[in-house]
Amino acid sequence: MAEQGTAYAAGTHWAKAAEAYARSLTLGSTDDGHFWFEYAAVLLSGDRSGYTKACGRLAEQGGKVTGLLRL
Repeated sequence: MAEQGTAYAAGTHWAKAAEAYARSLTLGSTDDGHFWFEYAAVLLSGDRSGYTKACGRLAEQGGKVTGLLRL
């Protein structure tokens, strides 16, 4: 499903991309930093509430997500 989200985002179909990423999360959590970066970028296109929830889920994982830059 994440691949489908990426494809929708590439075509600037933001709502469909966000739905595809959200479906990916229902299949299981992910610790892939690239997934979270893409998902957050898509949500910033118009779903502030979803963005806040995604950030919360990421924070709950407490540094277990791989591939994220820490400042």
